[in-house]
Amino acid sequence: MGNIPNEYADIQTLWKINFSSNALSGSVPEFIGDLPSIRLLDFSRNGFTGEIPSALFKYCYKTKFVSLSHNILLGSIPESLANCLNLEGLDYFSLRSNALSGNVVEQLSTGKIPEIATCSEEMEYFDAS
Repeated sequence: MGNIPNEYADIQTLWKINFSSNALSGSVPEFIGDLPSIRLLDFSRNGFTGEIPSALFKYCYKTKFVSLSHNILLGSIPESLANCLNLEGLDYFSLRSNALSGNVVEQLSTGKIPEIATCSEEMEYFDAS
């Protein structure tokens, strides 16, 4: 198992990150949220632990695909996720099979994460199970 090298933080034009199924471990790196061109972010099926960094969803206005499924992520879903869910272009979002806490339905109704009705009409997949 390994970690994602910090050198990726220097590639400001990086738009696709697919590290799925690579036996990666440790925390999801916060610097990913500083990459302004990300359209696809797939960290699924690894061994990432800890909380989802709130900075991860900082510049997701171009993001179409987000999957952090099948890891060992803990804690609640960051409020910064609302930056992505209000986007017209987000087509796929999954946090499936983690150890996240809190009630997504409560977060939706309190405004921490926007109502599903405000999400893109073109969204094809949303899974926070």
